Amino acid sequence: MDYTTFQVGMKVNIEIERGDVNFFFPSKVEDIELGNLVLDIPMKGNQLFHIGLNESVNIHFFKGDSFYYFIGKVVSKKYTPIPVLHVKPASPPIKNQRRDFFRIKVTLKVKISLLDTGEWANGYIKDISGSGALITTNRELKKGDLINLEITLMSKILDVKSRAVRVWKEEQSQRSNMYYVAVQFVDIDEVKQDEIIKFVLAEQRKLIKKGYKL
Repeated sequence: MDYTTFQVGMKVNIEIERGDVNFFFPSKVEDIELGNLVLDIPMKGNQLFHIGLNESVNIHFFKGDSFYYFIGKVVSKKYTPIPVLHVKPASPPIKNQRRDFFRIKVTLKVKISLLDTGEWANGYIKDISGSGALITTNRELKKGDLINLEITLMSKILDVKSRAVRVWKEEQSQRSNMYYVAVQFVDIDEVKQDEIIKFVLAEQRKLIKKGYKL
């Protein structure tokens, strides 16, 4: 595998399959050692997300104007000085034709409407992709709840039907009434999805111009 693509500090996404659910987490290349990528262990809330030794993961990355991924195996883990995974590539880079998966960290206001009651709540989008988002809100939601998100992107207002697939609280957070909700977009039409993907790509380009390694 050509490791010149990867540099220390480069942002990647780790995809982890658990049953019929695929989790995506942002991570970063901390080092390259003995043919393995050393990546930050992803966080879920304020806890490390468990990834087992010898578990297969997909590592997604952005190069030029295209998305790629490779299949890797977790060969070791270390927790000091920072928690990291050592991932051994098990495939060459594969061009990803799906642009909907790649997510970027943001802070965007969002209006949340419960479809069964029509009640509204305010919140923030913390990361977003063409297939879903992570939102925070002080309104209690449950896994499986159907909601509508009113998202403003580049002066356009998008109404997106979504389903809560994970809900958790950071009990030790100063804002203990804040819920984190991972949502999956439901029946999103191609026009709205393209608007979200365009926004993600535009934000990526802004970061590149500022000198961030993606």
